[in-house]
Amino acid sequence: MQYKQEQSWMDSENINMDEYYVVEYWANQFNVKPEVLKQVVKAVGPKVDGVREYLNK
Repeated sequence: MQYKQEQSWMDSENINMDEYYVVEYWANQFNVKPEVLKQVVKAVGPKVDGVREYLNK
């Protein structure tokens, strides 16, 4: 059960910028550096779909 709780952040619609491992995971998923991901989240917000759309422009 603990494993499921640890993995639940990956299924979230939002990127939790307060947790370094979440930032690292999503930066890797989007093939960008964590610093770039932080800038994008500042620009468009933490929604995964919004970040994806912005990066695919």
